[in-house]
Amino acid sequence: MDSSKSSTSLMYCGSASGHLLYVVYKAEHLWSTWTEGGPPHARYNRSKSGWFDQFCFEDWFQNCFLHHTRHLSGSKVPIGDNLSSHFNASVIRLAQQHDVKFICLPSNATHLIQPLDVAFFGPLKSQWRNILGAWKRSNASMSQALSKDAFLGLLKRLNQQLQTESGKNENLVSGFRATGLYPYNPNKILNKLPSADNETEEENGQRTAAAVSDAVISILSTMRGGKNGEPPAKKRRTRINVTPGKSVSLEDLSASPSPSVTPTPTSVQRQKKQFVRPRSPASNASPSTSSTPCCRSISTASKPQSGKLQKWEGKDDKNQS
Repeated sequence: MDSSKSSTSLMYCGSASGHLLYVVYKAEHLWSTWTEGGPPHARYNRSKSGWFDQFCFEDWFQNCFLHHTRHLSGSKVPIGDNLSSHFNASVIRLAQQHDVKFICLPSNATHLIQPLDVAFFGPLKSQWRNILGAWKRSNASMSQALSKDAFLGLLKRLNQQLQTESGKNENLVSGFRATGLYPYNPNKILNKLPSADNETEEENGQRTAAAVSDAVISILSTMRGGKNGEPPAKKRRTRINVTPGKSVSLEDLSASPSPSVTPTPTSVQRQKKQFVRPRSPASNASPSTSSTPCCRSISTASKPQSGKLQKWEGKDDKNQS
């Protein structure tokens, strides 16, 4: 949708015990007022689109992720979706140096195995709508567009409402538990999948229907019956006479005043046979007229001979003419 509003991206990277924050603004330059009054330890960057690109992701990986995981022993495993679009040679090199192993989730599976999608972003978006609505009501006389200067204050309030007094986010902890990542329990995911062996047909159908989103059903309905859910009507077609070896386009046919088309013959037209009787030798035939009889869509049993009866085979013909 066309809009003049600028966009702001947030990178939430959470563990089973907390989360980090990284903010990207849509701008050419970064201004000081865009970094004041925000959540503690948050970092800020900018891009032309307001989305994360390879440069922003590399900066986040080096200054946020590695900064907070260097003291940890063993392998560090960041799990996320769409990470492959952010990788570059520098990120891979840093990951090898610090024993970091990326895991990219499969497409259309984040609602099952992404902890933040399962239990974190839902309450966050709901709370953000309440905060943004309250801000609009208190600033009714001002512009309703949220400026970058006021954005961080609302973002800080959002994080404070989602965290406990100890700074721990219970929704994030619940997300790791519900996906079976920590504590590790693969049955958490397997129990969400439909199983024909342990469920009745009705229970299996209900679970499958819940797993398939309305968007998928809408796409399948459109593919099956068109935009209105009805099969498209068949149009009458005509055969176009095109010179062998030449091509034709829709523009060529539209520009032609009288397009050369040949209607497809019907079954009734195919059954009609036209026969021409041979001229009598005594008739006054023109010099240019051939005495050989002409027939269409029939076969001759014998060659015509002068002064003898001709025998023709045809569907509606007599044996002799």
